[in-house]
Amino acid sequence: MVKILGYTLYMGSTWWFGYLLIYLPIVTSIANALHKKWRRRNAPRPIPWKVVGPILLVVLTFPLWDVLVTAVRAKPLCEKEAGIKVFKAVQANSVRGPSLTPSLLSHGYKFTESYGPRNQKYRYSMRAGNVSEERIEHFSTRYSFVDQGDIVAARGIRRSSFEIVDETNKEILGEHVRFSIERGWFETVVSGLLGLEFNPLICGRRDYDELIFKTLLPTINEEVKAQ
Repeated sequence: MVKILGYTLYMGSTWWFGYLLIYLPIVTSIANALHKKWRRRNAPRPIPWKVVGPILLVVLTFPLWDVLVTAVRAKPLCEKEAGIKVFKAVQANSVRGPSLTPSLLSHGYKFTESYGPRNQKYRYSMRAGNVSEERIEHFSTRYSFVDQGDIVAARGIRRSSFEIVDETNKEILGEHVRFSIERGWFETVVSGLLGLEFNPLICGRRDYDELIFKTLLPTINEEVKAQ
């Protein structure tokens, strides 16, 4: 990624590789061939740079156009929405939803609850230094960690979010938002030609357990204290 005038251009090393080693040599070769042809046919006449110059500039920057448009679209989203927001921090001894059971229990929560195999409900707690699993009929914890999935925020940009929800009144206590930014057409083509795996770039990437720890302040688990 490159920053220019406060805008982040979401392009990786593949873009630079393709531009410097593939695109630019091809454009240069074509330009030289056209220049030689012009000289053969119009030897006395100078090159009309007022016409050729803008055309050459357009061709040289063509792989960058959609990257620039995406940068403009992404800037307000990444600056204003991405990251963790805590609307209300509360004391809690448990949480439902996430799959970070060992980390959460060691952080001080008494137990966690989530769906397990065959969509059965399970409760996890720390006993004698080990994570204990118990199948239950109903969830009892008040606070849930909810994955809200992802939506299209703008062309080439997807928004995903996680929330901490109070199940008694559906109040949203905290939110973690991140944006997945697709690479431009040029980098996509180069990645395909080179057989490289394509991964979107992320703004607002942070571990979602931090959202839990900042929103749900754990009451101290005696089992954890004893370790």
